[in-house]
Amino acid sequence: MNLTALIVALIVCLGLATLGNAFVGRSLTEWYAHLRQPRWAVPLWAFVLVALAVYTVQGVIIYRLVARQPPGWVWALTALLITMLGNEVWNLVFFGRRSTLAGFVGIVLFCLPLAATLILLERADGFAARLLAPYAL
Repeated sequence: MNLTALIVALIVCLGLATLGNAFVGRSLTEWYAHLRQPRWAVPLWAFVLVALAVYTVQGVIIYRLVARQPPGWVWALTALLITMLGNEVWNLVFFGRRSTLAGFVGIVLFCLPLAATLILLERADGFAARLLAPYAL
């Protein structure tokens, strides 16, 4: 096990998760909880489970890239970090502005760095790209 890679992965994931939650603030209970949603909408607790799974997968990918350092790993890691930061900025846009329109525009724009991340991951570590693919879907 590569201790440096593990520490980097943990710091990045925990740091960005903390930042994202700070962006959400009280909007989750004061605004989001009161939005009119269709019956098929995913319950809030499921979003929490998905977020945990996403951070875990991203942590594994960071660990793999830093520990193995395959060709192109710096570009793939940079793209992944931009994507992760973009996810947290989306929290700021959607919850901070309390705007479904801003959230929609944000998620459309978010697809650009996510697509670049998948491409660069595929070149550096195909397994890591396949780990992230469900998130992109």
